[in-house]
Amino acid sequence: MNNEKINESINELKEKFNRIKQIPFHQSLRKGSTGIGYTFEKLIGKEEDSSYDPDYKGIEIKTKYGYSKSPISLFNLVGKRDDEVPICNYLINKFGYYVNDNKKEKALYGEIYTNKLTRVNSSFLWKLKIDLKENILKLNIINNNLNIIDDSIYWNLSDISERLLTKLSYMALVKGYPYTYKKELYYKYTNLNIYKLKGFKEFLKLLENGKIIVCVAISYNTLNDKVKLKDRNISFRLDIDYINYLYTKIY
Repeated sequence: MNNEKINESINELKEKFNRIKQIPFHQSLRKGSTGIGYTFEKLIGKEEDSSYDPDYKGIEIKTKYGYSKSPISLFNLVGKRDDEVPICNYLINKFGYYVNDNKKEKALYGEIYTNKLTRVNSSFLWKLKIDLKENILKLNIINNNLNIIDDSIYWNLSDISERLLTKLSYMALVKGYPYTYKKELYYKYTNLNIYKLKGFKEFLKLLENGKIIVCVAISYNTLNDKVKLKDRNISFRLDIDYINYLYTKIY
């Protein structure tokens, strides 16, 4: 997208945000933690989708509670193996844990870093490794004796770079606050900041320093006596305190 078009998009988003901000409270259009983002997107006329393109005319929109210090979810990207087994199925079947006594429902949740080991359950440790020679980010799964027992899952750095540059060259961070009135949830949107991506080298440095992490959220649930994957989310997330290391604030 050329500079003229992105500037038009930025100005249009700013105008829409200012109109939204003038109204004190907007009733949530969805229950749960995603309500603040879903409601804002509806207010600016965006339909919900799962596209890899930016949310709004070249700009990816991230919406957070004003007091939240949780990481920013940048994008989802499932890794690869050299066979045809789906990654989420492979991970939960091999490394997941049962969440109840019926031995049907399993889950696998964890945060993975390049600069430290993290325990995913009682039996396994995870760590990421950047391999510039092979141009990959590799997942090492390690047992309690500190031996690597699985290193078959990886991400091509070129795929990560493409996803970042395609979806997040420009990012708008919207902040708001929840309010409850007569048992109904409302949001007050207070701040809009717009950022321009510095580059993939900065992303890799933050990944290497543990400021960008990979979060795994996979689970089975039982519905009508059938066990199905409920969550299958593998996302790259940025420590919000380091947003200015990856982006230049332009508004």
